[in-house]
Amino acid sequence: MLFSELIEEQKILAKSKDLQVPVRGLAYDSRSVGQDFLFFAVEGFKTDGHLFIEKAIENGASAVVIQKPVNIPENIAWIQVPDTRSALALFSARYYGNPTHKLKLIGVTGTNGKTTTTHLLAAIYRSAGDKTGIIGTISNWIGDLELPVDKTTPESLELQQLFSGMAQEGVKTVVMEVSSHALALRRVVGCRFKTALFTNISQDHLDFHQDMDDYLRTKAMLFKMLSLEDKSEPRFAIVNYDDPGAREILAASQVDVVTYGLGEKAMVRATEVEVTSKGVSFLIITPWGESRVALKLTGLFNVYNALAALAAGGADGLTLEAMIESLQSVSGVRGRFEKVDRGQDYTVVVDYAHTPDVVISRLLLLTTRVLKIP
Repeated sequence: MLFSELIEEQKILAKSKDLQVPVRGLAYDSRSVGQDFLFFAVEGFKTDGHLFIEKAIENGASAVVIQKPVNIPENIAWIQVPDTRSALALFSARYYGNPTHKLKLIGVTGTNGKTTTTHLLAAIYRSAGDKTGIIGTISNWIGDLELPVDKTTPESLELQQLFSGMAQEGVKTVVMEVSSHALALRRVVGCRFKTALFTNISQDHLDFHQDMDDYLRTKAMLFKMLSLEDKSEPRFAIVNYDDPGAREILAASQVDVVTYGLGEKAMVRATEVEVTSKGVSFLIITPWGESRVALKLTGLFNVYNALAALAAGGADGLTLEAMIESLQSVSGVRGRFEKVDRGQDYTVVVDYAHTPDVVISRLLLLTTRVLKIP
């Protein structure tokens, strides 16, 4: 691909005379640059990619994308853009053929519940016959192939590479955890989402965000992205109506909305909830019918996770009975209130709980035999 082709329709502040140079790879780390690579000079928290342009050129870069004026040799093509992070995301998507246009992409965001909800959704779509992909905290999956992870949501270049690999392997539906860092740092720019799902908001990442309001506004960015997509097919916002952050998320959602929760105003809701050490059961009431649900997963939090998955699948046209059947077969998610049973006469649980409210909820679950909610 030529550099000039890659940058078509992008906002350019300044550029070199000759942009007709080949691009055979992309990199934002000068150490990863190969022959005829395009190097993105990204300003980071600890250093600045503009300081490594010379090294990138030494390693074979044929073109450079910059955010601020710097001296670049005359034989190197370059453009200046308003934001190299966004450019990295957009150019990566184009370089790999906009792979999310070939996939049904579901983004799950929120403080807690993202991992379990993504795995429940993947189970639902697998049962519906789709080859699925998962991108998240524990690991990434392309069908039955498990891949290691570095970040909850990969950097945009690696993310588009992953999407491309999924499309090539015949994946139809991808369920992805979308972190607030990924949204703030524009890692998902250039992704086309079919559905965005909000689990909840509670204290977390305040070392990165200014305050809780900033944290919630960042989460809402995912839902604003839905209205920017192709209007030829429906897109859905799935929102936990019981959560205090719901109002902000709903205000950002200019597409079809499905709410879920325990309250009567939720479109998909659970009643007659019973939580025991062996699992949860409840009656689910939806626009598509109602039915009993009995899960092997325990905890009130997993009632919400299941409601979220059922709401998203139902909005997409999957049948309630088939979705419930698939969820009832899920025995657990690794590291998410995962019981370890080796015949001991005491209970061992592995859980990723790392926020105050979640730690409390897990401790309460361990000390409560039965919880019933009408």
